[in-house]
Amino acid sequence: MDASEIIQRLQGVVSDEFIWPTVPLGWRLEFIAYSKDDVIVDLLHPISNKFWSEDNEQIDIPFLNDGSMINVSTLQNAGIPFMTTFGKAKVVNKQPTPHLSIVNNSTFRQVKAELEAKGTLAGVIEHDQDGEWLGMIYEKDLSFKDPREQDHFAKCVFNGSTRI
Repeated sequence: MDASEIIQRLQGVVSDEFIWPTVPLGWRLEFIAYSKDDVIVDLLHPISNKFWSEDNEQIDIPFLNDGSMINVSTLQNAGIPFMTTFGKAKVVNKQPTPHLSIVNNSTFRQVKAELEAKGTLAGVIEHDQDGEWLGMIYEKDLSFKDPREQDHFAKCVFNGSTRI
């Protein structure tokens, strides 16, 4: 939501004495709720996903006509979206149903050998930096004539457990 629309929606609720921050081009005014009564204001850059307060002073929190600070219900009543750090969770005593399948390493080796035999194997990523199995296989994109482009635009054909 554009800062001018936020200010307009909160007009008459936020004190006229409050001075709204100037939002630099490319940044968005965001409200972040840490609880129902603890709300802060920051600017967010949508491309870098960086908050203004990471490198600058914290932005003043709007105060209402009665002198209290803005809160979640004020934002909800005005129809202003906000980020939140509190969610709903529940404790259950039931084991979760597994949704991952065991990787068949022989299938990985078969697909890799098949692409090597065809001369279309661009590369593999077997493990991540922590040693966890990934099993990704990439096949050259032969729609490109340049071999470097064939490798660069390679397509994932095996995602660690399934041929794609």
